[in-house]
Amino acid sequence: MKKNLFWMLAAILLCGTMTLASCSNSNDDPTPEPKPEGELADYTLFIYGHAGGNMDDIIENVYAGVKPLLAQQKKVRVLFFYKYGHHTEQDPFRGKFADEDEVLRFELTAETDLRKLRTAACFEEKSQFQLYSQENLTAQLNWAARTAPAKNYIIMLYGHGAGFNAKHDFYKEPIAGSRAVLYDEGFNGRGMNMYEFKWAVEASEIKHPQMIYFHNCLMGNLESLTTLRNLTDYYVGSQHVLASVGHIIIEFVKGLVQTTDIEAATKQMFANLDDWKAQYRMGEEICNGDLFFMKALDIENINEQMDRLCNRIREIYPTQGEAIDRAACKVYQPFQGATLYDAADYADCLARETGDAQLLAISKDLRQTFNNTFIAHEHVNNRPDFLDAYSLSVTLVDKTTFAQELKDDTDNKFFFGDSYMATAFHMNSSPTKLGQSRPK
Repeated sequence: MKKNLFWMLAAILLCGTMTLASCSNSNDDPTPEPKPEGELADYTLFIYGHAGGNMDDIIENVYAGVKPLLAQQKKVRVLFFYKYGHHTEQDPFRGKFADEDEVLRFELTAETDLRKLRTAACFEEKSQFQLYSQENLTAQLNWAARTAPAKNYIIMLYGHGAGFNAKHDFYKEPIAGSRAVLYDEGFNGRGMNMYEFKWAVEASEIKHPQMIYFHNCLMGNLESLTTLRNLTDYYVGSQHVLASVGHIIIEFVKGLVQTTDIEAATKQMFANLDDWKAQYRMGEEICNGDLFFMKALDIENINEQMDRLCNRIREIYPTQGEAIDRAACKVYQPFQGATLYDAADYADCLARETGDAQLLAISKDLRQTFNNTFIAHEHVNNRPDFLDAYSLSVTLVDKTTFAQELKDDTDNKFFFGDSYMATAFHMNSSPTKLGQSRPK
């Protein structure tokens, strides 16, 4: 069956020192606290997130695994702002160091007594903290900057992500009602979108972290990474569902402590992922996975090749439309059911189906650009539909989906295309050409 795909790509083209003695007060003092005197840490890693369900024990594996790495040194400081989940009929609550729906905020040190976190580090009880709030994230980033001032900051989003999602990543002011960078199960899955995350960081005292580490699913997509490219120097993330029992975070901190150099530390982490790869599972689901490390601004090199790809598609679609549609139906999906597809595989499929010499050259250049862009990249192949090499994902939808009317959770109406065309990935790639296709 022919599917008239609307090749949405570049040219058409998305998881020790305690601060509060109890949960009686969760409001930060609006008066800025004086920064501690003395030598700055080389790195402060701020881990902000929520997984919930049967996953809270994973973050506790991280507490226990990272704690001994921080002995007798202050060059690397690790702070947590973590919201626990609650039991469901399917999954019991597994947290040992906190109560259900409790938020912990603390600096982890070698002296931290994990058994006392429930009282000594409690920030808020009973799921009232809105993890997805732009203002709340800014406040916690400010707390991190004042608690553990450093030469360099790393922000790790730990929890559930969704990549680009037209409904959840709808760009609007005032703040959107549903989002896709980090979800909060305590509020029926509400989350923060990529724009709100960007604004929250820019409004904080950190402003430009050296790295944004997406320890959540599907965030290795061109739409989100392009939007955030000026916010940071480095990305770590995955275009797949990201499964881990804490190995990769522990290895990352170990590398930071041993090298105090972010590139060397991250490369060291990638060289020690055997445990992660051996235990990569999503419950009973069989999944492939990947993890990449790249410089944020190198996304521009990829997008130049994506722009070439889309311009060539436009040129030959009148005569090669059926072949282009066939190619779009054969592209590898990192997560079945999502509109995210592997970008380099898309170019390869186009070249095979059309036989077009220019598309063949572009696909080779795009693949080489990905190889040059990734400082490190590892993958796990458990599904039969794996690729020899993964890239980053990009959104592909048909014309009907692109023109689909959506509603946010305040019943504001907009079109899929309205949401997509607001992305920096789209606007940096032939926006005048695609503007004609915007739904009326």
